[in-house]
Amino acid sequence: MKTCQKFILLLIIIGFFVYFPSFFGNFIWDDEDFLYANSYVKNFQVDKFFTSCATCGRGKISSYYRPIQLFIYSLFYQIFGARPFFYHLLVVIFHLLAAVVLFIFLTNLLKKEKLSFLTALFFLIHPLQTEAVSYISGLPDPLFVFFMFLSLYFYINPQKKYASFFTLFFFVLSFLSKEIGLLTVFYFLLIKIFFKKGKQEIIFLAFLIGLFFYLLRITVFNFLEIKSLWGESLYAKSVFVRFATFFQNFFLYLSLIIFPKDLFMERDYSIKIPTSFLNLWTVGFFGLNFLILAAIYFFKNKEERKLFFFAWLGFLFSLAPYSGMILINGIFYEHFLYLGLSFFFLFVLSFFQNFFKKKAFFIILSIVVLLLIARSYLRQWEWIDNERFYRQTLSFAPKSLRVINNLGMALLEKGKIDEAIAIYKRGITIDDKNPNLYHNLANAFLQKGEDEKAEKNYLKAIAVDPNFIFSYYSLIDLYLKKEEKEKLLEFLKQKALITFPNNQDFLTVYERIKSD
Repeated sequence: MKTCQKFILLLIIIGFFVYFPSFFGNFIWDDEDFLYANSYVKNFQVDKFFTSCATCGRGKISSYYRPIQLFIYSLFYQIFGARPFFYHLLVVIFHLLAAVVLFIFLTNLLKKEKLSFLTALFFLIHPLQTEAVSYISGLPDPLFVFFMFLSLYFYINPQKKYASFFTLFFFVLSFLSKEIGLLTVFYFLLIKIFFKKGKQEIIFLAFLIGLFFYLLRITVFNFLEIKSLWGESLYAKSVFVRFATFFQNFFLYLSLIIFPKDLFMERDYSIKIPTSFLNLWTVGFFGLNFLILAAIYFFKNKEERKLFFFAWLGFLFSLAPYSGMILINGIFYEHFLYLGLSFFFLFVLSFFQNFFKKKAFFIILSIVVLLLIARSYLRQWEWIDNERFYRQTLSFAPKSLRVINNLGMALLEKGKIDEAIAIYKRGITIDDKNPNLYHNLANAFLQKGEDEKAEKNYLKAIAVDPNFIFSYYSLIDLYLKKEEKEKLLEFLKQKALITFPNNQDFLTVYERIKSD
């Protein structure tokens, strides 16, 4: 077996070993909105995948546009239904494919199999990747990176049959998986500058295609104005504040790559927002990057200098979408580093190429790999149990209403009704205007058999948000179950049909009850 094939087989074996615990995970976090409760996914409404927001099939307007993700989910749903094992397997497979294609791309670009393998290996096993791999709704990251590196592979091999077509085809699939796939154009450019590979016309065509998609994305496919999610916060108002926050976060990114100890979701609650652009973080960011780029420039070996420039600039490009130049949904998530890890490890490992054959280096490398795998196992242990995951997250973000709400639902699924009620009440003390908390508190009381308290909290959810349709449906079901026809008619006339006059479900129930 050729060395290249052995490396590919090794990546696959290691990958399945590292992410084996993930196969035992449940649906979690936003999986309900993107997958098993999404009517577009369940009914294979392909037109909706490409014309609506990713969560619209759940009845929630969001800024997410993920047609390829929903298409793949829906295919799996038609075959496997709502069984989480198969979706975890799906994400792990795409993560493995991303690592394998990264290895093949780098091997073709650099002609250095060991460097390419080690880069792909660290990309594959690093614990930061668990946020994208152990989380079913994290699929867009492995998807867009897989398609990106396929596109780059064909770009650097223009002699292959239909290479230009496949370069652009996989480029399109990349940004339809996740908008960050548009970065592929910049990697075309870096490869052209430093390695003199690829056709200039492909860069031009890709730029035009990407620009066309970007214009569509901010107009036709702009389902929700991002600023509405941030309100009047200083972070949303000032691009300079966002830049300053990114410069600060850059050092947190580096620290988590080097020492991935405290890994958790909802980091936005722990990120301190700088109020001034001019601070030590800003100086540190520009100072560090100046020193790194200057050191590379004066590097004696011309070939290695090109590699260092490509790797470090590739790492910086991977973080550009999170720089604050454009306002997005979050300030900091660990999966923001999913693509960047490949270029970071390419950069770092390039310095140690002369030591690859040294026994001491192999021993140190093996220890580091084992430590990273162990940390990945520990992080997956948190991901595969919903209650454990939310409690761990809540310990770092105690005021996250989303985590509180999800923890309550996880407790209800385990039959821990009183604990769930206490959690929801805790959330209400933080924000008494959140309809989800009242709605799910009502669900808890309903499960406990306390119908009056359930009714009271459904009505409270509607009072704080008259458009919260889920509580309307639950109240109608409750009144039907208790055969309280007069109360149901009154609720439909005075609330439901006034707020949603064209809702066919409400109209049907109203006419049926009225005619009885």
